[in-house]
Formats: sequence, C-alpha cells, structure tokens
Amino acid sequence: MFPGYPIFCIISALLAIITIPAHYQTGNISIIAIGLWSIGGNIMAAANTIIWHGNLRNPNPIWGDICQAYFAVMATGLSSPTVHIQYTLWRIARNRKLWITPQQRRRQKIWAYFFGYGIPILFVVIHYIAQGHRYDVIEDLGPAPTTYLTPVAFALYYVWDPLLCIIALVFSILTYITCRRHQKEIANMFVSSKKHNANQYYRLLFLSAVLVFIHFPLVFWVVIANGVDYTIYPWISWEDTHSNYMRILYMTRFMVEHREGMVAAWSVSYWATGTTTLVPHEGPGDKHSSELTGDLGEKLPHNQDQDVTVFTSTSLAVTRVEDEDKDKDLSSSGGEKERDLEAQKEKPEVTAEETEEVGF
Repeated sequence: MFPGYPIFCIISALLAIITIPAHYQTGNISIIAIGLWSIGGNIMAAANTIIWHGNLRNPNPIWGDICQAYFAVMATGLSSPTVHIQYTLWRIARNRKLWITPQQRRRQKIWAYFFGYGIPILFVVIHYIAQGHRYDVIEDLGPAPTTYLTPVAFALYYVWDPLLCIIALVFSILTYITCRRHQKEIANMFVSSKKHNANQYYRLLFLSAVLVFIHFPLVFWVVIANGVDYTIYPWISWEDTHSNYMRILYMTRFMVEHREGMVAAWSVSYWATGTTTLVPHEGPGDKHSSELTGDLGEKLPHNQDQDVTVFTSTSLAVTRVEDEDKDKDLSSSGGEKERDLEAQKEKPEVTAEETEEVGF
C-alpha cells in the first residue's frame, strides 16, 4: 500500500477541501458533513500509513484513541447525511415547491446538523458499549478500531449503517418515481428560480444514490464477514466485555497476511476511504450551486399572521402579501375605504428582489 495509498488519500482529501469553502458559502450542510468526514478519514489514513510503515511503534496513544473513535463512526458519518439529502430531494419532488418559511428553514438546519454530526457522535458512545479493548495497532496501517463480537455489538453497532443505507435507497427510489410521474411540473418548478437548477437537482440525486450503492455493499459485507469469519461470543456482562480494557493489541504484517479474510477486509475498507469524496464534488459549488439539505428552498420573509401566495412565471417569481378582506374594504363606505387604503400603503409589498433564495 505504500507509497501509493497515502498519495491516493492526500489527493482525495485535497479534491474535497477545494469544494468545501464554496459549499460553506451556500450553506450546504449535509454535503459539507460528508466532505469533512471524508477529509478527516483520508488525512488520518494517509498519516497513519506513513508513520506506521514497517513498524509497530506507539509513540502517542492519544492519537490512537482519536483514530479508532473516528474510524469506528466514519461509515455512519457518510451514510447518515445521505439519508437527509435523499429525504429532502424526495420532499421537493413530492411537494413540487421550492419555497420555505424561516421557521421551516431553521428546523431543516437542525435536522441537517443532527444527521450530519449528531448521529455519528452518538455512535461513538454506542461503539464503546461493544469495544473490547482500547484499540489495535497494525503494521503498515496504524491504529484501528476494535469491537468485541457479541449479539449486542451486532444489534447496537453493526446493523445501523446498512439500515441507514437502505433508508436512503428507499427515498432515492421514491424520488425517482415521483420525478418520472411529475416530470413537467418539476421542470417548471425550477424555471423562475435564480439559484435552483433542475440539472443540479438530478445530479445531486444521482451522486447521492451512487454513494449509497457503493457504501451499502461495503458495510453489509463487513457485517456478514464479521458474522461468518469470526467467533461471536455471548454477552455476559459489561465487566466481561470491558475486562482489561486499556490493553493495546499489536499485529504484525506477518500475522495479518496469514488471515485471508482480514487482508481482504482491511484492503477494501482502506481503499474505499478515498471514494467517499464523490458527493462533495457535486455541482460547481459557486453561488448558483443550490443546497438541498440544510436550507431547502427559497426563504419567504413575511409575517406569519399574513397569507402568502407564490406566483411563478418564466421571468419572475413574485411573492405578494394578500389581505383577505381587501375586496370588501374597497367596496365599503368612503371613510372606511380611505382608512383601508392608507393601511394598505403602510404594508410594504414583498418583491422578488427581497425574496432570498436558499437552495440545494
């Protein structure tokens, strides 16, 4: 793997880093989350394969703790934001509208951060329940996470990554079906938008689905391989699982090469790390690249006590504040009519220029 693998990881990380600032400006929360998890994994893998090339030293145990925790939840950090992306794509296709209120925008941000960072951080705690000892140090690879294989480990830790991929895949299929059924309406939905673009929508849908199709077989294979190639021990107690927890297991290259299943598992897992930069490269990433994950839609700056009607045409998207009793007031007596007209003048009209478009 040396020196080709660290070079591969560094290039992948640089490609993802280039796109992060542009996505940050447009508020692409879920795509940024996938990019950061990918960048961190590639940098750690590249550094570890360089530092531990041909040796089993452990100069900084704290770094080993950081690496094992990060690699233990990195798969979740990639699959969880993808679920949010696919769900948001499906909701746009189902509702066939790009407009949201400020309250909806804040709520979507909270969910985007939860799926992008909250769930993976939660899995650090979940993995600790099934973690038999501190971590492993593998020659040429460096620190690696370890899991004590029990039924509890499969139920709490291994099952969730495939499940998240399946959920994302279901939303991807539903989005595709909905887009096929309402192709013209969805195309017209993007006509009046300055930031939203149908090609970007379908490209993000495609790339997210590709990530799921790549990620799901890998995580599913890990579950099957752990269940078939290794012994599954019964769960006895917390003390039994975490007995002598602070020990560090050192594995030479000779020990790894004589276990074919382990060689295949680590090779596929490490080389697949570089492919996780696929989705962060979606779109040009400039101000016209829309975000479909955290700030879905176009913000309507209006009073919540008022009704809003959205008019969409090929040249202009106008949001207009309507007064339900406007027609009645215009036909009322002179004094009432004058007062109503003055009140109407005090209400500023919300124009297309004042409407903020927040996109994919």
